[in-house]
Amino acid sequence: MEIVTGKAGVPHVSSADDGRRIAGEVGTGSYVLQTGGKLAPSLVDANTVRIATGDMIVQGRHIGVTAPEDVKVASGSQGKKRMDYICVHYTRDVSGSSPTLVETVEWKVLQGTPGSSATAPSVPKGSILDGDADVTVPICSVTFDGLTTGQPKLLIPELTPLADLGDSVSHAVVTAPANGVTCVGIGRIVVVQLKNISLTGHTGRTVCQLPFKPVTEAFGCLNVDSASGYVKIDTNGIVFCFSATSGDFSGQAVICT
Repeated sequence: MEIVTGKAGVPHVSSADDGRRIAGEVGTGSYVLQTGGKLAPSLVDANTVRIATGDMIVQGRHIGVTAPEDVKVASGSQGKKRMDYICVHYTRDVSGSSPTLVETVEWKVLQGTPGSSATAPSVPKGSILDGDADVTVPICSVTFDGLTTGQPKLLIPELTPLADLGDSVSHAVVTAPANGVTCVGIGRIVVVQLKNISLTGHTGRTVCQLPFKPVTEAFGCLNVDSASGYVKIDTNGIVFCFSATSGDFSGQAVICT
């Protein structure tokens, strides 16, 4: 056991320590952060892909691109298709009896095999988090149709900032699709509240259709004095109420959209 974020008297915090923490917080894969140009790739000419500024997390390592960078790709082949990967190539010096353990990253192109279809090239196995010293991680792809170079596409997802995630679950959205029906939504969870819904005993009633569709059917209880009933919301958002007793019923159901 080792305390990482604590004074030890000697330098002891490594990039591996920081990498594990970052991977544990955001995920063990590769992600684009919401900074700069978000690494958006664009085609400069048939042999040049430009990577915009931005930041990414690659298996726990934070990598920044502070100025646009150009990556060269080979020309396409007449009458054939091809797909190349533009990758982050990570290395850690483990050579010799006294390795420096210095870590570096650079762009590397994995060239696909020309053929009748654009097949993705094979990617060498390796994981920074597992301690591998040579790791290749695809960041974007570019396809070729004959001599024509297609628009490059980013392969790794954008990471949603914590501030945006907080907003998505902290703000309640209130809608009223019908008289006596109020919906309070927080994120994907919606509480459907019903008040004074008039029902005739042993006769069901469709009250309304919600402006959203639940992923599964949901049920809730209705009550008035000592009488009870139920509300059912199907996957089309249809709100159906029933009771064996006549009266003005109130209750609620919770759905996930």
